[in-house]
Amino acid sequence: MDFNSSALVAAWGSLPREPAIAYYGEDSLIQGVKVCISEYLAFTESERLDALNTMVDSKHCLVIAPATCGSYVPISQMATEELIFSALLKPRNESSSIIDSEIRPVFDELVTLLKDPEPAVSAQALDDIQDMVMDQTLRQISKGVVKYVFVYQDELMDCNVMVLGNRKTLSFDTKKIKSLQNKIAGLLQVINSPAKPTQKRSAKPKPKKQSTSESSSSEPESSTSSESSSESSSEDEGQKTPVIPSESSPNIPPKGASTLSAAEDHARELLAANNLLLEAQRRVDALKSVAVNYEPSINQPSGPVLKTPAPASATPKTFSIPKKSVMLEKADAQHSRESKYSKGARKAKKAAKKARKAKKKAAKRHAKKAKKSKKTKRPASSESGSSSSASSSESSSDAPPPKDDQDHQV
Repeated sequence: MDFNSSALVAAWGSLPREPAIAYYGEDSLIQGVKVCISEYLAFTESERLDALNTMVDSKHCLVIAPATCGSYVPISQMATEELIFSALLKPRNESSSIIDSEIRPVFDELVTLLKDPEPAVSAQALDDIQDMVMDQTLRQISKGVVKYVFVYQDELMDCNVMVLGNRKTLSFDTKKIKSLQNKIAGLLQVINSPAKPTQKRSAKPKPKKQSTSESSSSEPESSTSSESSSESSSEDEGQKTPVIPSESSPNIPPKGASTLSAAEDHARELLAANNLLLEAQRRVDALKSVAVNYEPSINQPSGPVLKTPAPASATPKTFSIPKKSVMLEKADAQHSRESKYSKGARKAKKAAKKARKAKKKAAKRHAKKAKKSKKTKRPASSESGSSSSASSSESSSDAPPPKDDQDHQV
């Protein structure tokens, strides 16, 4: 390693650290340096390659794809299909993939050896593919094909991890980073906050207030009795209560006390909610049983509501649905009765009209004959009387008798 490459490593190490979000299955906030290769074109390609080999010395610290397990997955632990896909992936703003066209035939030959029936040959082929991807990645970075990389210190593995850009692995969105930082700060504040002593809810009724003189005299006794009762109740229930520190000892809460108290409060609230739900269910069942045996009383103008006892054998009423044929027969019978009644009514109306017309005609004829008889003059009274009697007899004989219509009588 020459002087220029070491100076380049020192320049990269002095870059300001900035936050980024790594997509490892869940959003992980990491702090590192973003190295843009275009800013270091004054150095040669070999110097940049030596500096990159110094920063990342093994394939166990190079990340070229996002993960889903919660932490970074280097190329040495990637699945074979994902490794091949990521090595042949060409991002939009890069000129070529990690495995370019010059070395692609060798890479394809190694891929075919992965299907060899001998396990030793396939394992060696996978190892050679990982080494080739590692070497070609660093070469593409030094050439400037890969635009930028992000290098950060992993505390668990105690090594520098290099993540390639433009692979949907990193995000520098300030809004997302700010929200994730606030979330982490809130969790740390909850964990580091001192635990508050939880007060036990005793089922016994509270004692009545005593006078000032009695309360002053019984303060030490009540304190000792309350402490003993709280200790006994905590031992019976099997729950731990925080010990009240003395004035001389400082109030240092144990680690995780806040989480334990929060879990206990949540458990108590859940138990109380379940008890309330069971009590409500019992009341609903009781109201249902009362509603089944209840019968509405007669409307009373005043006084208490009459309570009628439930019958001894209260059997529910059964309703039978008639068949369709029976309903059709009843409808036909009713329709026939209505049609017969309407026919008889029409016949009666027609007969009445005929009778009225006949009466009117007879009355007109009689009036005409009476006028003719008055106009004719007879010489003798006897003849007039005889003629009148004859005319009356003739008129009576000429007038047709009224017909008795059976339909009209009906």
